[in-house]
Amino acid sequence: CKPVTILFGRGTTESGIPDALGGTVGPALRTQATKKGWAIEGIKYDASLAGIYCLGMPGGVACIDQLSKLVQRCPNTKVILSGYSQGAMVARICAAWSKEPAQKQIAGLALFGDPFNGAAVKGVPKENVKTWCTSGDGVCKGDFSISAAHLAY
Repeated sequence: CKPVTILFGRGTTESGIPDALGGTVGPALRTQATKKGWAIEGIKYDASLAGIYCLGMPGGVACIDQLSKLVQRCPNTKVILSGYSQGAMVARICAAWSKEPAQKQIAGLALFGDPFNGAAVKGVPKENVKTWCTSGDGVCKGDFSISAAHLAY
């Protein structure tokens, strides 16, 4: 177990093979986590179009289960929940609905292309939630329009 573990949710329709990190943000995040000596795990969920219509709930439920197993396995790791696009919604749900002891190990959220940009996350101090949105990314404005800006992370 590493001192910090990132649980990352990939964007809609991004491949879950081989490591559930997708192809837009996940690989670069893995590189940075590895440099810091941190662990990173992809959240194992479908990342389908149907998940968007449920505002990420199926992935959020999967993340809650994965987080619970992680903290049982690594009781001293601090967890950063992260996600891109639909994965950002998944991370938000996971943070808001996780129970103790998992909730206590959440150090913060790192969200990319977040459809709920700027919204509070239940149980997580505002200063521990960081969102990155590129200029012109309509998804960050909540309109779910996929543009070049949304794919530029």
